[in-house]
Amino acid sequence: MDPESRPSSGFRVVNDSARVTLVIRTLNAGPWLADLLPCLADQRRRPDELLIVDSGSSDGTVDRILAVGLRLVAPDSPFGQAERCRIVTIPGSEFTHARSTNLGFREARGDLVVMLSQDALPLDAGWLGRLIAPMETTAGSDESAVAAAFGRQIARPDVFPPERWQIEVDYPAEALPESNRGGVLFSNVNSVARRSAWQEEPFDESLLIAEDRVWAAHQLARGRRIAYVPGAAVRHSHDYSVRATAARCEAESRVRRQSEGLTESVSLLFKAWPRQTLADLGRLGREGRLLAWPRAAVYRFAQFYGMWRGGRG
Repeated sequence: MDPESRPSSGFRVVNDSARVTLVIRTLNAGPWLADLLPCLADQRRRPDELLIVDSGSSDGTVDRILAVGLRLVAPDSPFGQAERCRIVTIPGSEFTHARSTNLGFREARGDLVVMLSQDALPLDAGWLGRLIAPMETTAGSDESAVAAAFGRQIARPDVFPPERWQIEVDYPAEALPESNRGGVLFSNVNSVARRSAWQEEPFDESLLIAEDRVWAAHQLARGRRIAYVPGAAVRHSHDYSVRATAARCEAESRVRRQSEGLTESVSLLFKAWPRQTLADLGRLGREGRLLAWPRAAVYRFAQFYGMWRGGRG
């Protein structure tokens, strides 16, 4: 980031005339576009700019989005028609979540930058308006303003129960108290941030995962606010394999150790895993899914094993 492009102090607090850029990172998004594009076209509050950060799609993703892009943007956008829907690319070999997100923020011309994953489906036509509402205010000083907001994630109906349960804990239906928890859970799957706050501190490209949560925690440390907006909900979840679950948890635990100095004990495997596995047994029984318990036990072991490997001192 060019230091001369950074604000000299604080960031801009914008009002309800703020320009909004919607950034979607894509890679062969074809399976999702049939549902996603009509949903975006139905939004009552549309973005002023649609920016696609593509990392090498070969399934026609870019052409499909360009064909309908102008219908996804506000008709009174302050940007020219030829500039309202743009594609920028990043080589697949260079892709990381942080790099692609920084590219989106760098190219965006909106005051507010909305991030939406290609496989996250907004639940209704009020999604975008609700998500950006906490940002469109002139109340408060720069230092106490809302730096970013994130919406609820709801698991797909067929997702593995322990994944669904975790999503329900992390992204509840009710609003969260204003605390550091907002920074811990902040996710660029479904979020909005002030571009001026990003100019002060881009996402950390040394991190392979959880760069969004680390960035949000830093904003909270500055005394700024992170808003959770349960009404801005998207359908989003993954069914990770055992190997992928262990790798994801190891990477997240390594980031916590790197950014916060938090370490994990081997007691995760001998205490936390059995305790959680028994709790899963009871909950699966109540849901009539007892046959899923062996898989749940292996899944939980992969979680705790990954956490221990990534966080061991």
